[in-house]
Amino acid sequence: MHRQSTSPRFTQLRHGLLEFVVLTRIDSREGGFYAKELLDDLEKTEFATPKGTLYPLLAKIKRENLVVQSREESEECTPRKFYYLTPKGKHLLRGYRIYWKIINNAMRKLRQRPT
Repeated sequence: MHRQSTSPRFTQLRHGLLEFVVLTRIDSREGGFYAKELLDDLEKTEFATPKGTLYPLLAKIKRENLVVQSREESEECTPRKFYYLTPKGKHLLRGYRIYWKIINNAMRKLRQRPT
């Protein structure tokens, strides 16, 4: 993680984007993700997140019917809870992606304006 990105302002920005990031990651694979995988994947990015942040977020998006949880047995370890996007979650993610493009375009326009 970059040194600057540990400041409270950057932390607040990352936290605000976390739902978008988690939904994007879950949507990236048809086989779904279990929480430990999500934590490991986020750890490799600017979105490194503690369990105490991710698990409540997963519970929230499950309550909001954005994801479903499936408990899957494994011969190698204890059963895992996999998360998959629901149609409602996919719809919200499309909206986030559209809005992200709008924000990027607005920022680009603001940088191009003469002072």
